[in-house]
Amino acid sequence: MTTFNIISIPGTILKVAPESYYVKTGNGVIEIPKGQLDNNPRVPLPYEVTDPITNRIIEGCKVSMVKLEFPNGSIRYALNEKVYNNIEPQASTATIATTDSDIKEMLDDMNKPEGVGLEFLSGSFLEGGGDGTVQLKELVRHCVGGANSQLHKLRIYLGISIRNGICTATGIDNELYCMGGDFDIEKLQLGFFNLTEQLTSQSFLMCIGFNVIQHAGKTIIRIDVDNRSKAIVLYGNRELYVRIGSCLHRIDDDKAFVDFIKKS
Repeated sequence: MTTFNIISIPGTILKVAPESYYVKTGNGVIEIPKGQLDNNPRVPLPYEVTDPITNRIIEGCKVSMVKLEFPNGSIRYALNEKVYNNIEPQASTATIATTDSDIKEMLDDMNKPEGVGLEFLSGSFLEGGGDGTVQLKELVRHCVGGANSQLHKLRIYLGISIRNGICTATGIDNELYCMGGDFDIEKLQLGFFNLTEQLTSQSFLMCIGFNVIQHAGKTIIRIDVDNRSKAIVLYGNRELYVRIGSCLHRIDDDKAFVDFIKKS
């Protein structure tokens, strides 16, 4: 009987070539023959990441894969059967109390463009391996930028992707699964809150709401930032981030830094 090691690997399709895919992973970019992902009878191509015309995975989409390492040194890749066929799904132990108003509000927001007070982040935001610290630190930066914006408010949806101007609730379930068998919504929330307090302040932490929304079998996170005091919030006690329009900016120039503080 042939034995082999199976390693879960999240990735993003960078390029679709005629005979292969170029996939960005936590260890760099790898080239995978198209047949290893396209022609697996056990795991049909998921419709949410497949171009219906070419029947290939769409560039820019995130995928959950496995790496198969055989004793002879050969390697193959495949789509993660446990993720796409819902085998042994990793269930969250967090209490999720989604209301109809939560869903209605989310669907209404999905019909709005991103702007100074609204941001959509796909689940791929959580990719990168590790325990999620790097990704959560970046999420804290986004919150800080929203607090320092003209509105001093920001609503972030994590698990909603935008393609051709259309929002789709893709969720973060696959990403949580790939981050480890014991990683769930509770650990995500706890890690986010701990890093927010460490990198900003306890008072800013009180300005943030963290909500879990379940919709159409997908898990979406809604984070609400409401800096009612309008006080400047620094990241790590020294870095200034500001959300202008739909973009996050870091103010590095000393004069601009001082001018911003004076105007605030």
